[in-house]
Amino acid sequence: TNREDFWQALVECANYGLTSSPKLPAGTAIIDLLAKMALLQLSDSNESNATASTVASVAGTASTSAASASVTVKDEILDGPDLDDPDCLAGRLISYCTELSCAADKAVRMRCVQLIYKILSALPVKVQISDDTFKRIQECLLERAWDVCGPVRAESLRALNRLQNPSRRDCPVISLMDHVARFDPSAEVRRTALQSIAFTNKSIPTIVSRTRDIDDSVRKAAYDKLTDRANCFSRLDIQCR
Repeated sequence: TNREDFWQALVECANYGLTSSPKLPAGTAIIDLLAKMALLQLSDSNESNATASTVASVAGTASTSAASASVTVKDEILDGPDLDDPDCLAGRLISYCTELSCAADKAVRMRCVQLIYKILSALPVKVQISDDTFKRIQECLLERAWDVCGPVRAESLRALNRLQNPSRRDCPVISLMDHVARFDPSAEVRRTALQSIAFTNKSIPTIVSRTRDIDDSVRKAAYDKLTDRANCFSRLDIQCR
């Protein structure tokens, strides 16, 4: 089909970016272009839904039969774009990157996580995602957070930022970031963990402890994080204060 032909052609082009060195500007430009294409499609979908919603609401006042039809249409279009839709470019790119994220080449792992991050960080709030897809993305990024390559670990933490659930006491993402912020040997990774981790009763003592990190950039990140939430000190015990 035309859709599959387009996808195969896109993958062929995407592979040039996904296999490029992280230091190569042309590779970064390809990754940025892929992310913008995916997000533009989602944006167009949202605008179409909003327009259809307005039309349906107006039509609903015309007659009883039209009103019934408009309610049905409105109920359907209230939902945001679905990442599991075969026509959703963002969902297909994320799935493709999760499959390649275990590649032997660290450059491929880095680029895959980078593209996932760029898409996830700009996804609309109302986007739909199934539990299976969410779990697959989360497991992929959690695995890359233990990668032997520091920049890959750091990029995975950035991508995990939107997958945190502060209301969940045992959130695996927050637990991972808490551990990494304390013990990762790379200052870049510890700093990224601090910048990405959500404020919870569990994470605040960790953030405070990083104000005594051996690396000045990590200490600065910890102070910047605390400055953004000055009221967080009320959650600390006397010893931490």
